[in-house]
Amino acid sequence: MAGGSGHVMISYQWDAQKRMIKLRDKLKQEGYDVWMDIEKMEGSILESMGKAVENADVILACISQKYQDSKSCKTEAEYAYTKNVPIIPLKIDDDFKPSSWLGPVIGASLYYRVDNDKMLNDSWPGILRAIQRFCKKTVVEETVKAANAEQLSAATGKSVKRRARKALDCSICLERFRNPKTLTCLHSFCKECLLGLAPYGTAVISCPLCRQESNVPEGDVTKLKSNFHLQELIEEEALQEQLTANESNKFTCTCCEGDEQTKAVGKCQECNHYLCSMSMEAHRKFPALRKHNILPFEEEKKASESSSSSSPSTSTSSSVAKENPAELLTTVWEIFDALYNEDHSGTLIKYWMQRQGGNWQTAMVNQYVTCLNELEDDGVISEHALAKRQQQVARVFMQAGQYDAAVTLVKKTIELETKELGARPENLADLYGLASTINLEISKQADFIAEHDEKELALLREVIRNARKCIKLRKGLSGDAHKYKLGKTLVGLTFALSAWIEHGGDNVVSVAEAEVEAKRHIENAIEIFKELDTKGNLADAIMTKGILYDRGSEEQENLYMEAYKLCVEAYGECSVLTSRLNTNIGIMYEDRGDYHEAYKWFVKWGATCEKVFGYHHEKTEKTRRLFEEPKYAAIKKEQEKAK
Repeated sequence: MAGGSGHVMISYQWDAQKRMIKLRDKLKQEGYDVWMDIEKMEGSILESMGKAVENADVILACISQKYQDSKSCKTEAEYAYTKNVPIIPLKIDDDFKPSSWLGPVIGASLYYRVDNDKMLNDSWPGILRAIQRFCKKTVVEETVKAANAEQLSAATGKSVKRRARKALDCSICLERFRNPKTLTCLHSFCKECLLGLAPYGTAVISCPLCRQESNVPEGDVTKLKSNFHLQELIEEEALQEQLTANESNKFTCTCCEGDEQTKAVGKCQECNHYLCSMSMEAHRKFPALRKHNILPFEEEKKASESSSSSSPSTSTSSSVAKENPAELLTTVWEIFDALYNEDHSGTLIKYWMQRQGGNWQTAMVNQYVTCLNELEDDGVISEHALAKRQQQVARVFMQAGQYDAAVTLVKKTIELETKELGARPENLADLYGLASTINLEISKQADFIAEHDEKELALLREVIRNARKCIKLRKGLSGDAHKYKLGKTLVGLTFALSAWIEHGGDNVVSVAEAEVEAKRHIENAIEIFKELDTKGNLADAIMTKGILYDRGSEEQENLYMEAYKLCVEAYGECSVLTSRLNTNIGIMYEDRGDYHEAYKWFVKWGATCEKVFGYHHEKTEKTRRLFEEPKYAAIKKEQEKAK
């Protein structure tokens, strides 16, 4: 038996995860060190699981028929049995009777019911007493209280870099991802590794990390959604390694004539030439080449290191360190890099909510603006790295509903890119796309649509203008990553054109012209996402196509429901896209005059917004305003009485 200094391990099948997370949180509040796979599964899956069992003082096993049928759960429980680690059984279904291999493992042990919150609370004293027989409390020090403590504790200096590199490794082969494919649970693995787990003809695959099952399209794992974000990061890292790993010893100047092999000290990103010091100086002086982006090898290395992990003295204001000593260990940019997500930085936003409460948006904007100014004034990173950082922060501001701050920052970054950095097509495409998306989000905040509303039309002109610029640049760039981004911009532009149509257009772009352009763009987007096999983005495109049809029509309903099915398969029922679908489906029923059905979808919308964006986010507040409208307030009152 364990010696009383290990952890409590939670063993469960995916369907019980939400209940087990609540149990984990209650154990941590009591001071226990808890092992749960969603937090601590790293490296080799079997090795990580084996160590978890070996170091456990006791295992809480949430048993059910699905647990008994799961190969992963069987492996965990049987190994614990052979190691004589005590197992405390929990049940979420009182009718389930352990049999087969599970019967002997559990034996005649007393089990505890955790079917729902009430039963968990009722069973809690007994669970604690059972644990106390085998496991002593350990003090778990939380250096930072945030939405994801595990990520934040790793967000320090070199550990952040190691964690970032490790995130680019497949958990099956433990090597850098090759053609990463994503399962329904959003975990990614190499295509070849998944083929080893699910040969052709396999209908369902169980995620090696979290055990959630994913349907395999046509029994072929190569048709699973490709993770283009991950592939882009891998390619970028490979380029950084090529540039920083003593490049000057590997390359010679490609501009020098004759037999002499002059050592290169940098590379022009536009010409793709390696340059010696003299060629670099000549390159910068020649008028036609003056604006080219030349990266000295050592400068690029310093910029990369500074942008990923700035020192506390430069990236964190002294006031923050005084307010919270833990910030000395986890600086502003280290936390940002650990929690940032291009699509939606939900964990980062929750961190700020927990840290600042109701005033979190203002505190977040002020902090990041201050730190960006420090980076700019102190010159600790190159202008290229600064532009990239500003773009990331502008995206987070947009995700947090701080649209004015986002607009200001993206305009500043576009000016920096065009005037100082050579107007690089790839970077400008990203910036124009972001500018278009920010203004589109602002336009969505209007509660009502009025024809020929000049303020809204002016906003939509900005959306359409920036999106068209982005699309023009993106079409000149090659690769699936750019094709993917092009598809997303086409969807956004289609939505903006649909709003333009609702507002009645103007004498520059008529309603008829907008309709033709919108239909062309959305069909192109659908074709792109089908080709790339990205189910979630395809759902977004199909939903947007539905917006172009007559409001409340059967065609619109069919497209919305098709999109909803794809969305749930790709992201589950709690995602940014799900919240938008809930809204649109609710509006569709509202257009039909079926307010009770609309109310049901709007309730889903509100619940999803609160989970995804947070209680104080503008999107969530908008849902609360909706239920204050007389017709929905009456339905709410009616349903409360019925209960």
